[in-house]
Amino acid sequence: MRKQPLQAKQGEVAFRKDLAQQHFRKKTVFHHEYSTSEMARVLREKMERCRQDFIRLRNLGITLSPFLEIGSGYGQAALLLADEFQAEGFASDIALDPLKEISRVAKTRKLSRLPRLLVFDAEAIPFPDNSLPFVFCYQTLHHFPHPLSVTREVHRVLSPNGVFFFAEEPVAQSFNLKLWYRPTKLRWWETMLKTMLILPFISRIGKTEVDHHIIEDAFTLKVWDQALEPFEIMETRLEPFPFGPAGSLEKRNPLNRIFLFFLGGGIRGIVRKKGREVRTSFPPLPRRQAGRFACPSCRNRPLLTNTKNGFRCPQCADVYPVKNNIPLLIRKQERTSLYG
Repeated sequence: MRKQPLQAKQGEVAFRKDLAQQHFRKKTVFHHEYSTSEMARVLREKMERCRQDFIRLRNLGITLSPFLEIGSGYGQAALLLADEFQAEGFASDIALDPLKEISRVAKTRKLSRLPRLLVFDAEAIPFPDNSLPFVFCYQTLHHFPHPLSVTREVHRVLSPNGVFFFAEEPVAQSFNLKLWYRPTKLRWWETMLKTMLILPFISRIGKTEVDHHIIEDAFTLKVWDQALEPFEIMETRLEPFPFGPAGSLEKRNPLNRIFLFFLGGGIRGIVRKKGREVRTSFPPLPRRQAGRFACPSCRNRPLLTNTKNGFRCPQCADVYPVKNNIPLLIRKQERTSLYG
């Protein structure tokens, strides 16, 4: 199974850095991506969708604390859990610059409690086995060649009976000529093609990301089945886009599959790690205290210890630095390529 190439990781870090400048400092870098005011609106809308998701998860009796969010970006989901749901946990991303804006988002939204922040690679999560009851992500898994490279790691770090929630991920559209990638904000001629209902069948979204060598993929239902194979499925939802009957991976709906074949769509899911539940908690530790961090470089994931310069692995002796009060828990070789 292929892993995310270094070039894609470098693209994520560089692109998210420039995009944060555009979203929060009114610096136009990409003409076809959201401006500062547009991103403020998008964040409000995303937070409301996240709020409804977390309310439903809570109503299902799912433990939301402590949590780990993968691919947090500006942290709107983790902020909600920390502030409105009084949960303890971590917001993480491979890109440092979006995480640096989380306090700004919190201030704008008048949120006082913040999650702890971490930089790491989702294919090497820096936590020991069986250590977290709740892991979630939005719009993240499709940035990898195969989602199983991430879901295997999620399964490893989940405690028995722990839950993984994911949403806003794409299902591949088989009927598409894939002539080009279109940007987030459509150009005038793309808008015309969209109005004529032609655009979704001849292009794919993600131009700016692909230009930065970021993976923008969509997976077949077979691949999603493989990615979720380690888990017990509680529920999934398959929604064709822009219209069509909903379905699920557990219950085959022929009409839903037909719409997905022609239109593609999105998938969200709630899955559980089998086993007897073990209650865990994260006390309010100083942000530089290692707590339960584990070495992402060593196969057996030994716990890290504190040093003057960051966190040290007692086995491989690598020291993971802290930048802007955010630990960079990435393997040394990749960390050097991404952050010097």
